[in-house]
Amino acid sequence: MRKHLVTGVGNAINIIGRSTSLRVALVATSLAAFAFAVFASHYAFLAIVVGLACLFIVATTVSEAGRLARALQQLQKHSVDVRVWGTELGELEVDRITPVGAGLLIYVRSGTLLKIAQPRAAQIGEHSVEIGDAAYVSWGGTKLERVAGVPAFRLAQLPAITPGEAPPGQADGSSRESAWKNSNRS
Repeated sequence: MRKHLVTGVGNAINIIGRSTSLRVALVATSLAAFAFAVFASHYAFLAIVVGLACLFIVATTVSEAGRLARALQQLQKHSVDVRVWGTELGELEVDRITPVGAGLLIYVRSGTLLKIAQPRAAQIGEHSVEIGDAAYVSWGGTKLERVAGVPAFRLAQLPAITPGEAPPGQADGSSRESAWKNSNRS
């Protein structure tokens, strides 16, 4: 149930992030909720919670994490190469990408969560993203050690392999990784 709730909230945030009119409506709703809290003391707590929830959703959609999540939606359900602080996490399949507040949550097919808190200095390519700095990055609930001078996070889509054919670059004995690096030079 929790997975479906997170997916639903993430999808709603992505839709709201693409629509200025929905963001304006949420701000108006939050202002109305705060006004209601002032004049209807019996329901003040509930009105304040609704107002804060609306403002949190708007803040998420306009944050750097919200912008990155919208840009990375095309990588969902694809195999990617992931590096955090220069350490390779390996080939993973992205299940979903969701912004929450100032954090970017990337769920991989194995059920593991990769969290990038307060991503900064992001460069988005056609099939990749590099985040230069972050408050921290955690993998499966464990904060990973920061390495100076190395980008906080790199994610790149791996080339698709058709069943029955050799991966690109492996016919001559080279690795899939070198084929990926060659295909992403831009």
